[in-house]
Amino acid sequence: MTRNGSTQLQSTEHGTSAFRVLRGIAVSSGYGSGSRPLHGICLDVARQAGAAGNRPIGSIIVDAAGGIVAQGENRMYTTFDPTAHGETVAIREATRKLRTVDLSGCTLYTSLEPCPMCCWAIIDSRFGTLAMGGRYAGLGRKDMGRYSVEAFLEFMGRPLQLVTGIRARACEDLRRAWEAEQQARARV
Repeated sequence: MTRNGSTQLQSTEHGTSAFRVLRGIAVSSGYGSGSRPLHGICLDVARQAGAAGNRPIGSIIVDAAGGIVAQGENRMYTTFDPTAHGETVAIREATRKLRTVDLSGCTLYTSLEPCPMCCWAIIDSRFGTLAMGGRYAGLGRKDMGRYSVEAFLEFMGRPLQLVTGIRARACEDLRRAWEAEQQARARV
């Protein structure tokens, strides 16, 4: 990869996508037609999490052959575990199933931009690609400061191909609806 911010084309099993390279971080908006159905699964898993009383975030891990290895939904409130985010739940399931902590041949799809804790777990698990839907910036979240996955990767000096914007509006709308529901419950 170049480090000059140039746009490149990449052919994958999911199609051809343009991405820009920023200091070793490949960023694209869209990952071909294969990502939309996979993000649909993420949204379904996120809806299940929200229905159970957790934050509506869903993640799936797909192997190099395109098979779903694991899925995880946010379970923070129902398990009383602040680390039970959708990404970490999926990573735990995948590493147990595959009997390895090296998930370098896998892609993690998630409905919302991973928090710093989850981002580090993704990096430490050696994923080659992270495909995400909604963004904190898209939600207008001020409590995350200047955080973004790109900023975190640059700060840590770690490579990871990012695919952004897949069904972003649907992912962000789901989170907004959940937040509105939580605020309405708090008023009662």
